[in-house]
Amino acid sequence: MFEKFSLSEAGLVAQLGHDGRSCPHSHACHGNLAIIDASGFHSVSLAYCECGHPGSSDIAVQLLRLSWMPVTVDRPRTAVTLAALRLFHKLNLQGKLNAYDFYHALGSLTDSTGLSIQMVRGQLLAVFNCSCSGSSLGQV
Repeated sequence: MFEKFSLSEAGLVAQLGHDGRSCPHSHACHGNLAIIDASGFHSVSLAYCECGHPGSSDIAVQLLRLSWMPVTVDRPRTAVTLAALRLFHKLNLQGKLNAYDFYHALGSLTDSTGLSIQMVRGQLLAVFNCSCSGSSLGQV
């Protein structure tokens, strides 16, 4: 029988900083980071770089270098990929799709039965709403 599980449950830990290579002073994140991507919702275990390399001390900067926009700057628990933001931006401009419907469409890509709990974060819809109000997203 098929049982769904995430890559973090399989033991995968994504290394931030050093362009994906391991950091000698990495720090594993407590809990998983919720990733909102154009392909759906994902849960990822992370190891942050803490070696003091210039520009790698800030967690938000490390996420942005992966093209993941953190929903909050302090202790991010959720990030949205730039691919998801670009897709939302195009669908919003072309088809007037709102953030709520886009979010729930991504949820149905992840689990079309609607039985699993979706990763709901309070600030997430604000991120999508901000992305459609700014014109700089198309230049990213």
